[in-house]
Amino acid sequence: MALQAGRLDRRARIERKAVTRDAYLAEVVSWAEVATVWAGKRDLSGREYFAAAATQSEVDCEITIRWRAGIGPELRLVMDGAIYDIESVTEIGRREGLLLRCSRAGSLPITLQLRGTLALAGGLAGRLRVERHLSGGFVGGLALTGDLKTSPAVHLVGAVQGALLLAGRLVDAGVTLSGTLTGALTLSGILSAGGGNLWTPALQSDLALWLDAADAGTLTLDAGAVSTWADKSGNARHVGEVNASRRPAYQAAGWPGDLPCLDWGSAANVKRLFYDPGVAGEDYRINFVVAVWDDPGSTFPTYNTLFGGYAQTGLNSGVCLAGHQSNTGWFTGGAGAWHAGQTFHNGAVAADLTALPLIQSPFIVRADSAAATNAQGVCIGNNRNYISNNYGWRGRVAEVVSVSTAINLADKQRIEGYLAHKWGIALAAGHPHEAAAPTI
Repeated sequence: MALQAGRLDRRARIERKAVTRDAYLAEVVSWAEVATVWAGKRDLSGREYFAAAATQSEVDCEITIRWRAGIGPELRLVMDGAIYDIESVTEIGRREGLLLRCSRAGSLPITLQLRGTLALAGGLAGRLRVERHLSGGFVGGLALTGDLKTSPAVHLVGAVQGALLLAGRLVDAGVTLSGTLTGALTLSGILSAGGGNLWTPALQSDLALWLDAADAGTLTLDAGAVSTWADKSGNARHVGEVNASRRPAYQAAGWPGDLPCLDWGSAANVKRLFYDPGVAGEDYRINFVVAVWDDPGSTFPTYNTLFGGYAQTGLNSGVCLAGHQSNTGWFTGGAGAWHAGQTFHNGAVAADLTALPLIQSPFIVRADSAAATNAQGVCIGNNRNYISNNYGWRGRVAEVVSVSTAINLADKQRIEGYLAHKWGIALAAGHPHEAAAPTI
């Protein structure tokens, strides 16, 4: 088979997929141009099409381009306003050209931010694949093209022959979609039904500290380790470490579900990230941390600390979430401790200082202080400003939220619901946000 250059009569744009995550951890898909080339296209005959279908193939056309390196199924073609997924690549001659067996992907890239209840009316013929989370019901099919970032009460009507890609988040929003889809439907993101916009800690009053590993823009990396983790509360309480040997690693997909996190490792260490304002007077009254303990032992090796104050003004001052050496629970700390025996795991109503083995799976822990903390800074992943006793956390940390005042139970449960649905953690039975993330 030889390349017939005269039949390369169309312009095709070759694109490569890039996937990032937004603040809610939904995948954000974008496509970058690799090259624009001359191409020829041949649609499969009816006999060829049904023969391909019989072998589970989705190929419906062949596209020919001049030979170039690096062309494979991870790329796609955009030609004449349509998108084509590359199913296979065959070389023509000796580096003369490439025969690309392709399937039409349907609509152009979509970024979705739909908020409200979702109703689909029409017919769906094809495949339905949910890549993250599905909550609610479907009736029929739909057709969407373009970038959609909508407010409530959006009504969309249309039909598409081919595949439909929804890349982003379909959450809680009076959206009615009707039409007919024949082809493949791919939902990449989170689809749920409810009654409003998602709530986040940005809406929490009296926020003292907010550290979020899912927000890559808040992390400063040096040789794969985190030198600074920026505070999103607006208080500029950024935590960091100048000594490179004491910094936790950054894992872009180290959390279940290929989510990002900071990693202290599972062995003895003195790693930490801290903030020291130089004077006392800060209040970290109610504290929430998402983490996991990766040491396989049945007790804490020492006073391994997840979160607490930084500078010491007394033996137990600033103790918050520190493991109790040779025990299974959090250290009570006594006078000067921030939690006074009030720790709550995964949204449980009853306080329980017992940590192991529960925290050897991803968890949310809440520590309630009975009074103002009068703190001088905070330390993540180590016992205050001790650096010589291997008090480092042995595991991973995903998010920290702290509130500077005493808040009611509903407010605490809202934060727990936000964290649980974001990081894939099951809440205690009966929790008001057990089934769905909190909304506004």
